[in-house]
Amino acid sequence: ISVLLATTFEAFFSSAKSGIMHMLPTALIILWATGLTEVSATLNTGGYIVSLLEPFITASMIPSIVFLMALLISVATGFCWSSMAITMPIAFGMAMGLGGGGEMVYIVSGAVIGGSIAGDLLIPYSDITILGASSMGVSSINHVKSHFKQVMTVIVVSFVGFWALAMSVPATVVLLLSAAILYGIHVIWAKPI
Repeated sequence: ISVLLATTFEAFFSSAKSGIMHMLPTALIILWATGLTEVSATLNTGGYIVSLLEPFITASMIPSIVFLMALLISVATGFCWSSMAITMPIAFGMAMGLGGGGEMVYIVSGAVIGGSIAGDLLIPYSDITILGASSMGVSSINHVKSHFKQVMTVIVVSFVGFWALAMSVPATVVLLLSAAILYGIHVIWAKPI
């Protein structure tokens, strides 16, 4: 029994050590993203960006710009949570500075979340792609290739949708129109497997 317990404990600690080592990069990304979030909030990065961009952009451009900004940060980091943590304080500063707050904060929140997740779906090294690919037993590159056109289509429709929301088009209209456009694209170009 003592030999069995020793083997079981040894296997347990070996597995725990391996699991911790695999999670270390993810934990560091979360830690750095949290630090960047605090720095952004403390330095009022959103307000600074507003002061730089104010002559060039209008309030109706903010959600679409934020959507693309979150998407690019997600592609760069490979982790949608870090993109959200980095982008959210900046986006809120932009929404309050140029957009006047109120409904713009809700629209910008959706743009940050949507852009971050969309960026994660475009790259083979993101957490979402790796988990999805491994659960289906395919390589992450093939997983990205299989849905790249669909993700790009949704990104374009979302970009226009966020712009329409910022132009005070009712959310119900934007959602229904976006769904109709995506359904139409599917009916026209989808091929049976």
